[in-house]
Amino acid sequence: MMLVRLGFTHLLCALILLVAGPVTLRAQYQNSEGKRVVAIHFDPAEQPLEPKDLLAILPLKIDQPLKMSVVRDSIDRLFATGRYADIQVDAQPQDDGVIVTFLTKNGWFIGGVAVTHGVADPPNPGQLENATRLELGEPYTEAKLQEAIASQERLLQSNGLYQSHVRPVFDYDNAHQQVNIRFEVDNGPRARFSPPVLQGDLKMAPSRIVSATKFRQWFFDRWILGAWKPVTQLRVRQGLDGVRTLYQRENRLESKVALESMKYDAESNRAVPTFRIDPGPRIQVNAVGAKLSQRTLRRYIPIFEERAVDQDLLVEGKRILLIDDVMTTGATAASCAQALKRAGARKVALLTVARVDRRMDSRRRAAAESEVGGMS
Repeated sequence: MMLVRLGFTHLLCALILLVAGPVTLRAQYQNSEGKRVVAIHFDPAEQPLEPKDLLAILPLKIDQPLKMSVVRDSIDRLFATGRYADIQVDAQPQDDGVIVTFLTKNGWFIGGVAVTHGVADPPNPGQLENATRLELGEPYTEAKLQEAIASQERLLQSNGLYQSHVRPVFDYDNAHQQVNIRFEVDNGPRARFSPPVLQGDLKMAPSRIVSATKFRQWFFDRWILGAWKPVTQLRVRQGLDGVRTLYQRENRLESKVALESMKYDAESNRAVPTFRIDPGPRIQVNAVGAKLSQRTLRRYIPIFEERAVDQDLLVEGKRILLIDDVMTTGATAASCAQALKRAGARKVALLTVARVDRRMDSRRRAAAESEVGGMS
C-alpha cells in the first residue's frame, strides 16, 4: 500500500489528491489503519537531515497506531524543511504491525553556473551566464532550466548565431544538495545581413538609408562593393542609430525608426532586417535677435540631442549669458536675471569685466574716519 505526496512542482496533482484522496486512501489503508508501527525507514538511507533529526520532526512514532492523519502531518513536516522535492510513503505489514517507509526525492538547489563555447565574441561566456538568470541557492526546477536555455538561444540568435545549440551538463553535490550546471554551447556559423526591408513613407532614397546602416562592407572608398557584414546586436543597434542620425540631419527631429523583425533564411544563412520608419515633419530652428549658425544651435538646444520637440526641451535651450562692464552690488544683474527667467530663460550666467571690492571700501572709509579723528 502506498501513499503519495508530490512537491511544489506538482501542485495541481497535490490539490486533486486533497480532494479525492480521503475516500481512496481509507480503502487502501483499511488493512493497516490502527496497526502498531514497528519500524520507520527512509529510502534512500542517506538523507539531507540526520536520522535523529528526522525522527524528531515526524509526528509518526514507533509503537503507536498507524493513522492516516498522522502520516499526512509527517509528510507536511518533511516538506516544510525545504529539502525535498517528492515524498512517497509505503506501509507493509509485519507480523501484527506495519513497517512505514518514506521514499524521498531530494530537492536540489542551483550551485555554480558556467558556459563553455569555442567561437569568438559576441556573446561572451559572461553574457551567456547572465542570460540564464539562474541564481546561487535558488531551488532548481526543470522549468527554470528550460527558460535558461531559451534565454541563451535568444541571445545567440540576436547575434546572428541561429544554428547554435545549447546542452546542459550537470554535476550533483549530494552533500549540499546543489546542482552545478555547465552549458556547452555550439555556436555554429554566424549569419550575415541581407538587404534590409524598409517600410513607411521614407521621404528619401532607400539607398541612402541602407548606406546609413553600414550593414554592408565597402572597399577602396566605395568603388568596389564587398560582402554584407556578420550580424551582431551591436551592429543592429548602430544601424538604427545611423538611420536616425540621417533623418536628424534632414531636420526631421521627430522621426521614428524601429526594428520590426529579423527574419532568418537557413538555406543562405542570412538575416533580413525589417525597419519601420516614420520620418515625421521637417522642423526648422532659428535664433531671433542673434546670428547663430545651425551648428551652434545643434550644440546648445537639446531637442537635437534628444531627437524630440517639446516645450521643456525648448525651455532648457534658453540659456542666456548676461554681460556687465562693472558689478558693484550685483542688484542690477540679479534683477535682470529674474526678468529673463520670468520670460522663459532656463539658465542665466553673468560675465563681468570688473567688480567693486566692497571690503576695500570699508577699509578706506575706516582709515579716512581715523585720519579725520586724529586731526581734530
